[in-house]
Amino acid sequence: MEIFKKIGITPTCRKETIERQEKLGDKIILEQKILRRKIVEAERSLKKQQDKNSEVAQDQEPTEEIPSNEGQTPPPQNPETEPTPQNGQTDEGQVPEAPEEGSEQLPSELETRDLIFSDNVSYPSLRNVTPNKRDVRNLKALAFGRGGELSTVLTYIYQFYILPESEQSLKAALKQAARTEMTHYEILNEAVVAFGGDPTPTDGQGNVWTGRNVNQEKDPRKILLDNIALEQGLIKQYLAAAREASNLSLAELYLKIIEEKQKNIELFQQVYNSL
Repeated sequence: MEIFKKIGITPTCRKETIERQEKLGDKIILEQKILRRKIVEAERSLKKQQDKNSEVAQDQEPTEEIPSNEGQTPPPQNPETEPTPQNGQTDEGQVPEAPEEGSEQLPSELETRDLIFSDNVSYPSLRNVTPNKRDVRNLKALAFGRGGELSTVLTYIYQFYILPESEQSLKAALKQAARTEMTHYEILNEAVVAFGGDPTPTDGQGNVWTGRNVNQEKDPRKILLDNIALEQGLIKQYLAAAREASNLSLAELYLKIIEEKQKNIELFQQVYNSL
């Protein structure tokens, strides 16, 4: 008793401190359980999207041309030269007038829907951050890895510039997605510094980022399928990083980024279905 009085702590205060610590510990445990549940739900959602994407890819696999029966009347026009909407032409063979700069529009079935990504998307703030080498390694892999955010941003920008003006719906989707990926890239760089790392363009394993990581595909349909697969691969990496995160707020940040990436996939899928 005398010892407690000398340092200004009574047994009652000590008991209250212990109770507060226990309550705080219970709260953290609860938050961890909720977080694990969200990770499992995100994993299930990713699995469903991957299965759906696989089915679409199988449906689009080229099949061998069946030879025509003898004596069958040949088609009136050469399908290789026949104008199609995919080549940016109308049924009359006229190229539609390109919209003015800055007026990119999504396909008609998307026009009634608000833009998925907006400037006011709120991401969780990092709290109680302490340096952690494993978190830095995972953050750098997500930012600078072969299929990371930097590769994703530059891939979308490259695709936007090489596609013809006739692919307005796809170009608009790429432009919108690139802006979101730039935000993710910026967030990861800030987190690298917060957790004691240096945001040099290496993947956490010493591999330097290279321009060869940019997907240079030019076919619109293949671009969309590749981009969906790219987003799904990144979601898988984010889920693994969330499970290993030493900080709850960092795991929450990963899950928020996953939500936005799932919207990216939905956007690409809708554009693909409209082609």
